[in-house]
Amino acid sequence: ITVSSNEKLMHRKARKKEKKSAKR
Repeated sequence: ITVSSNEKLMHRKARKKEKKSAKR
């Protein structure tokens, strides 16, 4: 369960970074 939470957090961070990069 902890891994799932960590993965979800990483995914969310990556998605936010990707959105910023895409906007750029």
